[in-house]
Amino acid sequence: MADRDYILDDDGDLKIANSDFVFGESDTDDALIIIGTNQGELKHDPLTGCNMVARIRSTQSPESIQRIVRLQMQRDGNNYND
Repeated sequence: MADRDYILDDDGDLKIANSDFVFGESDTDDALIIIGTNQGELKHDPLTGCNMVARIRSTQSPESIQRIVRLQMQRDGNNYND
């Protein structure tokens, strides 16, 4: 079952239509936030975040980066394999 929450626009801001926030399926937005977040940035869950800038600049293999992203998605409690 897909999560429903506020939707983000292409710039990562809350999407507004007809002077109101847009509400809908948020799985993609949730995944983008987790991938774009560094660990320690979220006060409610400081272990969440992929640290992608540091990982991409490092010598880590693509498989290692995929493993980290998969683990972080599992922390979110959703199955993003589909």
